[in-house]
Amino acid sequence: MKKPVFCAILAFSCLAAACGDGRVRYYEAPRGAPPIVASGTPIVAVIDTDAVMNIQGGQGVGVYVEYFQGGHWHIAWTCDTALTQESCAFDVAVSVAIGAITNVTTEGFTPNDAMSVLGPTQLQAATTTTTQVQGLLFDAEPGQSVQVTAAVGGQAEVISFFFVRGGRTIGGAGAVQTNPQIFQPSAG
Repeated sequence: MKKPVFCAILAFSCLAAACGDGRVRYYEAPRGAPPIVASGTPIVAVIDTDAVMNIQGGQGVGVYVEYFQGGHWHIAWTCDTALTQESCAFDVAVSVAIGAITNVTTEGFTPNDAMSVLGPTQLQAATTTTTQVQGLLFDAEPGQSVQVTAAVGGQAEVISFFFVRGGRTIGGAGAVQTNPQIFQPSAG
C-alpha cells in the first residue's frame, strides 16, 4: 500500500502536499512498525468537554480527539481515500499517566485491523483505513489527560490532530501541534 511522501511538511498538514515539481511522490509503507515515533516534545492541548466533531471518512488524513464527562474518550482517524484512491496504514498509540485505560472498544475495524492493550495504561491500534471512520472508545480517570501518538505508513509527521477548543475545531495546516500530543479535558 502506498502513501504520499511530503517534500515539505508545513505544520503537520493533513492533506498530501505537492512536491516542488507539482507531483506527489509515493513509497511502499511497512506494516507493523511500532507507532511510538516522536516528532517533538508533547504539548498539552486543552479540549472542550462533551464537544462532538462531524468526522467524515475518506475526505482527509487526520486523528480526532473527543472527551466526554466522566472520563469517556473517543479517538478516531480517517484517510483521504475518496480523494487519492489510496489507503492509509495507521498506527495509533494511547497512554495515560494517571489511572488506567478501561472499557476499550473499537470503531469501524475490519478483521485485518488490530488493537492491543499493552498494560493498564497503554493501548495500540494498527489499521488499514480507507473511506470509513476508525477509532477507539475507552474510559480513563475523569478529568485526566491522555497522550496520543499516531503515524501513517510509519511517518508521524503527516498526522494532524483535530479537537474542539472554545467551541471551534482546531487542527490541520497551521495548527501548532506535536506528535505525540497530550490532550487535557476542560472539565472532568
